[in-house]
Amino acid sequence: MSVVESLATWVDTIGPRLRVRSVLASDRFHSRPDIRYVRFPECIIRYRVSGSGPQTVVLATDPPVAIEQYDALIELLKPDFRVVVLEIPGFGFSLPLSGFRFDFATLNDVVARFLAQLDFGPYILAFPCVAAYGAIDIAARFPHLVSHVALIQAPSWTEQVKWKHRRDKRGVLSRPLVGQVVLQALKRNRAPLWFDAAVGNRDQLPDFIATTDHALRGGACFCLASAFQRYLTDAPPRLAAVKQPSLIMWGDADKSHRRTDKTSSRLYCPGAEEVFLPHAGHFPELEQPESFARTMRQWLSVHA
Repeated sequence: MSVVESLATWVDTIGPRLRVRSVLASDRFHSRPDIRYVRFPECIIRYRVSGSGPQTVVLATDPPVAIEQYDALIELLKPDFRVVVLEIPGFGFSLPLSGFRFDFATLNDVVARFLAQLDFGPYILAFPCVAAYGAIDIAARFPHLVSHVALIQAPSWTEQVKWKHRRDKRGVLSRPLVGQVVLQALKRNRAPLWFDAAVGNRDQLPDFIATTDHALRGGACFCLASAFQRYLTDAPPRLAAVKQPSLIMWGDADKSHRRTDKTSSRLYCPGAEEVFLPHAGHFPELEQPESFARTMRQWLSVHA
């Protein structure tokens, strides 16, 4: 990393390092009785575990969505599954600490280490948006950890990079140091604007905004600039096709993906079942949790 890139990473990690004790002791961090966390040298991963079914479904939050937004979906899934919801390091209350790097392989390695330590595998990984590429990578490099992969709102890497640049038309977030400083200052203002473009059901918009803002005011992270610069790079990583049974899900009412080639998802999952929810936006698993839970049960009954 260059000096500027190192300073950029420092901007996104210095705050969490300074407030880690107060955050871990806060009521907002422990807002639900099923919330737990694991501390690694480079980060903290905050997660929830509910249910005790024979299969474990792992959901990654889609930043800046807070882990508390998953209440309804957890209730629908937990009668039949063990449900794990984690906040990806650098987002929510999964705090990046000293030495944390946001690059693709390193961040995925941390998530894989978390899954191995949790010891509930093999897992059904249901990861959305940019996190979905982590699921693809983990499924290939750690196949013993993964039984199934569900990609939510995730086209090919090339299409996702186009989406990134449409979301950052002036290239501010893609500029090391500048992007970090600007987003840290404006994240509470930017989050509602993103939800306005992304949520399909307008009646749900106030709840998304309020839940996320409550977390951000309590010290939650939104290191989107570092993720855009270090994780979702313009040059694609090597991603092998998923060998495990796979599912592709899209919310068609997502305005941010109107120009995205959704058929490109099959690049990684050529044999996947595809589900399109016409009235859901960028967060189909949260906007239509009943449809998502029903789809998962039907899909897994065929691909047990």
